[in-house]
Order: sequence, then C-alpha cells, then structure tokens
Amino acid sequence: MDLKKIYKNSIEEYNKTPLATEDKWILEFSKYTFLQFEKINEILKNKSDILDIGTGSGILPICLKKLGHNVTTIDHNVTGGNSLKNINIFDIESKNVDLNSGVLPFNDNSFNVIYMGDVIEHLPNSPKKIIAECSRLLKPNGRMIVSTPNSLRLIGRLKLLLGNSTWPKIETFYYDEYNGTHHHEYTPNELKFVFTDNKFMIEKIHFFEQNLIVDKRLNSLIGKIIKNILKIILNFAPKLRSNIILIVKN
Repeated sequence: MDLKKIYKNSIEEYNKTPLATEDKWILEFSKYTFLQFEKINEILKNKSDILDIGTGSGILPICLKKLGHNVTTIDHNVTGGNSLKNINIFDIESKNVDLNSGVLPFNDNSFNVIYMGDVIEHLPNSPKKIIAECSRLLKPNGRMIVSTPNSLRLIGRLKLLLGNSTWPKIETFYYDEYNGTHHHEYTPNELKFVFTDNKFMIEKIHFFEQNLIVDKRLNSLIGKIIKNILKIILNFAPKLRSNIILIVKN
C-alpha cells in the first residue's frame, strides 16, 4: 500500500474542487499532514469507523476513505465555510456541528478512531466537554489522534525575544464577528492533562517542525543559514519543535 501515492492523488482530486478553484484553498504536499496520515494508518486494523473533527480541506478523510474505511467528518458552517459542502463531492458522510455546544450527535461506542487535526487550539472555551464526548464515542480500546501547535516552540521564543507576539495579529480578526484564529495554544504537558483528566491513556507524543518548512523568508541565503542553525538546535531539543501529534487510548 503506497500511502504517499494515495495522499498525492487525493491532493490532485481535491485541487479540482470548488474549495480550491473558487475559494482558493489550494493544497500542496505537506510533510506534517502526511505524517498524521501515516500515524492514523499505523493504528487502524481492518475496516474501521473514523470520526474527523474539523473538516477543513477534508484531505485526510478523503485519503482514509480510499483505504476502505467508514469516515464521518464534522464542521460548522459558521466557522468552516464551504468545507462540508465540498466534502460531499467525495461521498463522505458529514454533519454540521457547533463544537461550542459541547455535544457530538453520535451514539456511544461509534468509532474506532477520532482524529482532531489542528482544531483544539481554535476552541474559544474549555475543551473538557468535547474531549469527554470523544471518550464516550470511542469503542473499547479506541484511539484519538490530536495535532496542534506547540506553544513552547523555538520559533515562538525567538519572536518574543525580538519583541514580537506569537499570537495572530489583531488585524486578522478585529473586524470579524467571529475570531477564527487560535484561542489557546498548548504546552505538551497541558495537552496531556486535557486527555488524562478525561480518563485517556497517553500512548505516544510526536514533535514535528513545520515552521522551518513553510516560512518562505528562510529561502534566502541568510535565511538558509539561520534555518540550518535552528535545525541543529531542534535535533538536540525536539520538544521545541513547532507542532505536536498526540495519540491517546480510551
């Protein structure tokens, strides 16, 4: 099974949809997203029932359906734009759900795996109700995979030292009715607490450096020198990498 080929083909198919062609949400190959795909695949056995929280582009639900799994994805029309409408093109079950309600409209023990990719940092309120709901929805020995920015990331610390904020600029949401940026970014220990407090067991935690890959300012000669120095530091201090992927078991 060639996961990379499946992922690349899914990107090609997605980039022909209205979310890409009209809304201009165009995808390229992402090592960060592909790593999450690999980690989900590692824990899947046979045909599984999967819940994706926060549809977004829907790229991983598309990939997982290609592997033969039953995938359901949820998002909210107010915050997710045309994501739900777009995912229907791929015949993936979807529901319009407001996470702020603290309720996920599914029966107990419905899913083998729940995936929450870069969503938890967008929740304006405590994540406790939603994580408790996830525990309710998982089948015995089910897994949950969560990815989120690491608030202890090295790039963030350097920004602070230079007198810059690590938070989105006020202009990005000042005139909007809804703040769709990050409300709380978690340290690794905070993220672990959120799940152990809801009776999950921590299985694995991975740290991935995304900032150095996507920051185009580091493509210059000086930028490349800085990037190489930061890579050396992060090799010795991986917990300072920009993103966290947490795998927990109920």
